[in-house]
Amino acid sequence: MSQKHISASSLADSGTVAPTMASVFSGERVRMISLSSYNGTDPITSPRSKDVLLRLGIVESDLRLRSEEDYVKEGFSKLEAKLRAQFNEERRKHLLEQAVTEYIQLCSRPKHEGPNMQQLKLQQLAQERAKAHEAQVTRNGREVAKMVSYVLQQEHLVETSEKARVERERQHAEAQRKMQEELRQQNQQKREATERRIQAALEAERTEMSKKLARYDAQRQAQEATLRAMEERRQQENERRREQNEEKEKLRCSKKENALAEEQARKARFLQKLEQQRLNMEKIMAEQARQRQEKQLVLSLRNEGVAQAVERSKRKLAYNKVTVKHRVEQKAAAVEKLVGAKAEFVRESRATTQEEATTRRMIQDWIENLKHTKKYEIPGWMNLDLRPYLTYFEQERAAHPEIDFDKIIALVNKPHQYRPHSVPILPSKERMYWAKTFWEP
Repeated sequence: MSQKHISASSLADSGTVAPTMASVFSGERVRMISLSSYNGTDPITSPRSKDVLLRLGIVESDLRLRSEEDYVKEGFSKLEAKLRAQFNEERRKHLLEQAVTEYIQLCSRPKHEGPNMQQLKLQQLAQERAKAHEAQVTRNGREVAKMVSYVLQQEHLVETSEKARVERERQHAEAQRKMQEELRQQNQQKREATERRIQAALEAERTEMSKKLARYDAQRQAQEATLRAMEERRQQENERRREQNEEKEKLRCSKKENALAEEQARKARFLQKLEQQRLNMEKIMAEQARQRQEKQLVLSLRNEGVAQAVERSKRKLAYNKVTVKHRVEQKAAAVEKLVGAKAEFVRESRATTQEEATTRRMIQDWIENLKHTKKYEIPGWMNLDLRPYLTYFEQERAAHPEIDFDKIIALVNKPHQYRPHSVPILPSKERMYWAKTFWEP
């Protein structure tokens, strides 16, 4: 009998199937209720949603919808039922938003890496280390070919540098002579141009002075005309002010009579306003009494909310303790399994690194001796094999056809018999002495 296997963790977010025993055998599909699709009435059935509620210490009843009628049925007054319904809705929305945020983070969080995943990463790291070793061998080959090519190029450049130096000196002397002649001509032209600029500046100064004198005469005449006009305007302004003062005096007498009449009307309005204020004060006192009662009720609801928050914190702390203990045990078991694999990987990496360092040191010694002795032979005690670098030597010969690479290539193709000798490990200069001793015929 073939049955469809249903995973609760894979269906926790689909919102379509609830893995119950009856639904599996009957083939029915029941809706899965999670925090992202929670409507406030149906029970939550998603495993991960329940896990989130345990993490936050929230009880499912804290997220249920409750109306004013529900509180009235419990025996509360209409005012208290209204305030409790508002307070419960605000707290429910806050807790639901907090739970949904934690639920989204839990769904988007990558799965915990177990021991198998860590072993796979360790194997991948070993493969990358092998690839890096191959790349290092390739780089060493290219570096050796470049260094040998550089030594041969230096010999070729020494011959051509002397000829180029003599030609540069001749060209430099010719350029100095031409430059001095050009400077002399430029200085002569600059002196003539300076004299012309001085004559033009003197002529412009004389013209500007005559223009300034003409402008000064015109300004003086304009100032005299302005003073005469100002005196006429001052006399007209005095006459106008006298007429305005007479009109203001008449207006002041009229305003005084109107102010007396307004004072009588203001007294009547003031008495009417006092009566209205007395009535308003009675209404305000009644409203303040109602507000005090409402504030006391809100304060009691807040205290209940604080007590519930403390209980949620306790439940959250207890759940976190159990979760942390379980994770620590799993991590300790995984670490114990990987210790041996990591130690073996470290030993292999150290051996590879030491081998690469020894090869680089021998190549450097061989290149240094090639520079000083001009001999290409490799002593047997050095245990150096240049056959992996043959391709790079041929590439350098194709890139630099003017340099002789035949001796290097012949040395690489020659069978090399390893004859290890007990040569002491000395500093670089002393190793050079031992190498020359073995290479001398």
